[in-house]
Amino acid sequence: MRVTASEAGIPNRSGITTVNKATSTQQHKHVVANVNERLSAQLDTQRELGLRFEEAAKFDAKSALDEANKTQQVTISDGTKDGRDRYVPITQQSQIDAIKGAADIQQSDRSMIPSNMSYAEYQQQSYRELSQHQNYHSHGERHAFAQHVCQNEWAKQSGVPDIKPPVVAGIGHGCRHHQYLAEKTQMTPNEAKAIDQEVRSIVAEQLGHSRIDITNYYLG
Repeated sequence: MRVTASEAGIPNRSGITTVNKATSTQQHKHVVANVNERLSAQLDTQRELGLRFEEAAKFDAKSALDEANKTQQVTISDGTKDGRDRYVPITQQSQIDAIKGAADIQQSDRSMIPSNMSYAEYQQQSYRELSQHQNYHSHGERHAFAQHVCQNEWAKQSGVPDIKPPVVAGIGHGCRHHQYLAEKTQMTPNEAKAIDQEVRSIVAEQLGHSRIDITNYYLG
């Protein structure tokens, strides 16, 4: 069950998604209630921490829980793209709950992968189980995370709740969205554009990317 560029919400040409690929709360709840408990816990961490499937599978939740309680962040290192470490801030109780749930299931294993299985075996088993859920791709949890971070950062920057990224608001990328942001926040379009760049930089960093334009794939 490979995740194609299209399934991940990555357009082939423009680089700007026009289809919201985020897993809805309702769909997430349905899937986690109908897969095995280990995979269910893994999907929760994907949604709450923005993890790729491999990162979530290789996640040492027990160590992460200790780190989160001490430093209010978790380090994502195993399974990352190009071996690039990143740090995800812990800002909500739901993130702690997801990590704790995964740690309880992990028990004496080194990660979410059972000690008697290789990553390839675990991946194959998990993909087979997830394939039974029509129109579900675990990468959609990462899209949901990116959109959530975007909305939270805009709320912090502007004091205005419920500011949506383009793909959620149904507004075109660029000038039209900057105008939408300006109207919502009582800023000028240029001011809104500058803050939007800051917000997208934060989203990109938490997703483990160095380029801001990667957020076009998740936010529109």
